[in-house]
Amino acid sequence: MTWLQTNWPVVLILAVFAYLFLWDRLEARLVGVEQISVHDLATKLGGDNPPLLIDVRTPREFNAGHVRQAILVPLAELRQRAESLLRKNSGREVAVICQSGNRSLKGSVILKRIAGETRVYNVIGGTSHWRGQGFSVGQ
Repeated sequence: MTWLQTNWPVVLILAVFAYLFLWDRLEARLVGVEQISVHDLATKLGGDNPPLLIDVRTPREFNAGHVRQAILVPLAELRQRAESLLRKNSGREVAVICQSGNRSLKGSVILKRIAGETRVYNVIGGTSHWRGQGFSVGQ
């Protein structure tokens, strides 16, 4: 107990970092966002009923290279556009991608809260991993 009293600033900083880095993952799990690999995404995109793939990066990042089937909806605009997108694509699963998988996790949570029962996937590793695994990108 003395250690905690003496080192409370360190404990506070660790708690804040834990919150910042772990909260998104915990929230995603709580609302039911599923994780999907780039290999599984490629399989789903080539299937009979491909998911709606939403890229939540900036227009500049998107134009530098994106998964061909992706539509651009920057994370900052996602909340406003989500209902319309989901309504137009009713019945489809949704996959969310970004550069590394962090922004897409936030986007997945937003969509899952709005979409309810629709399956929402976060693409692990994002477009960086997509490219790294040899999948092609459009520009």
